[in-house]
Amino acid sequence: MTDPVFLSRVLLKNYKSIADCSVKLGPLNFLVGPNGAGKSNFLGALRFVAESLNTSLDHALRERGGIREVRRRSSRHPVHFGMRLEYTLSNGRSGHYAFRIGALPTGGSEVQQEECWVYGPGLSNEWFYQVERGGVVKSQPPIVPAAAPDRLYLVAASGLPEFRP
Repeated sequence: MTDPVFLSRVLLKNYKSIADCSVKLGPLNFLVGPNGAGKSNFLGALRFVAESLNTSLDHALRERGGIREVRRRSSRHPVHFGMRLEYTLSNGRSGHYAFRIGALPTGGSEVQQEECWVYGPGLSNEWFYQVERGGVVKSQPPIVPAAAPDRLYLVAASGLPEFRP
């Protein structure tokens, strides 16, 4: 059984009806607001992350009608959406996981940026990786699996002990 991860903050950008939000989370949370305020889309964003990591990014997007249905519709027509999840692990370490997914001119999508950082008590170094358009640009530990532009890298990185939690 894996140790629990406590999400302490969720940041969304251009996800469905949500232009930009930052929600600090505690042990017990209530989402309240009028109809159309984005409560369901906020929870849907968390389900999107879980589904993208448990199945595939392509599957999670297809289940929601493709990237055109996931990214926010506005007069500016953003071509990407992003999320950042800040967390605390049961061993006292903390960090964040973030990604930005963009639409391709051909109608598909790509992971434009992704990163994961783990820091805190008992670590001699921070553990992290940064991926841009299918390539690892920075990481600690320095030897990491290959990245691909059409999938979230955390799935591959979780094979490393540093990122398994």
